[in-house]
Amino acid sequence: MTVTIPPTRIELGQIEKTRRIYESFYFRGNLQNSPFSFWLKHNLLEFVDDPRVRVDNILILFNEDTKQSCVYQQSKMLSLEQYQSEVLRSDKSWRELRVEFENGGFFELGGGRLHGSIPGQASWDFKVDFSKMTYYHFDKDWFYRGFFPKKKILTADCFMKYEGKIESPFFNCLGQFRGMNGHNWGSEHAYQYAYANCNEFSEEGKPLEDAFFDCFSAKILLGPWKSPYLSAGSLFYKGRWYDFNRVLTCWRPKVKDLTLKTYHVIFLSKEYEFDVMINGEDHAWATLDYDHPSRKVSQVHNTKHAKGMAKLTRLKDQLVITRLFSSSFELETLIPE
Repeated sequence: MTVTIPPTRIELGQIEKTRRIYESFYFRGNLQNSPFSFWLKHNLLEFVDDPRVRVDNILILFNEDTKQSCVYQQSKMLSLEQYQSEVLRSDKSWRELRVEFENGGFFELGGGRLHGSIPGQASWDFKVDFSKMTYYHFDKDWFYRGFFPKKKILTADCFMKYEGKIESPFFNCLGQFRGMNGHNWGSEHAYQYAYANCNEFSEEGKPLEDAFFDCFSAKILLGPWKSPYLSAGSLFYKGRWYDFNRVLTCWRPKVKDLTLKTYHVIFLSKEYEFDVMINGEDHAWATLDYDHPSRKVSQVHNTKHAKGMAKLTRLKDQLVITRLFSSSFELETLIPE
């Protein structure tokens, strides 16, 4: 792929055309050999009718044993001048950033550490290990730099490792976590979509440490016209990428099923078929309101513990390259009412 966009650069306000957008830089982690997981979001938002920038820090915790989740949040508004001096600054990187909130709240990313506090609610402190493997969902640079698609998405790090603790009324935990680091931004969220990610697979009943999968299927609105599902995804398996993310053929994958808690898509390339089935029913889910710069609000649903299977087949002889299984698929859906 010929993509050169820096995966951790702060995009909001980078140039004039990236004003009045939303942006999210987030971390996902599953505590090993445990039902606990976290989703830590650092969000920026500039509404079209307000020159100020809203900064959100959201910690979502999941307990797969009880099938429950809990959301903690802190926010503040900054003038454009405050945003430029406190957030954008000279380095313009998410991974070297500290933001302070009222009442002593803060988040900080930098120096191999990820920590923060929402006073009276929750705190976290992790040492982080980056794999430095990045995944771009779009296969050309201009899809990230141009006006289309309106939502940009990439995985800044495919194999994150965390060691540390979370303290909250919902649960306290200490140990080693495995997950990823995502980054997305744009002028609006997709009209309808499913997003899936996984880096904890088993193959023939044995753990597979170095496999990674990431994909989405989305419908977009262009005026009154609603598109069919447009899909992109890739699998990293045994040291090589199997890519199904050419934007010009994003209409080719077959979305067999996409509901609030289930997702089945079949990707096709010239050489391979990749069949992915994910079921998030009867698992711990969280529901969040996603604000658009237009002030429209979309309701998004997310789980870190969906079960699923992924099968890679070589087309010329129908050889099954691998069947991968996991009970740690991340699945996020937006289904308009």
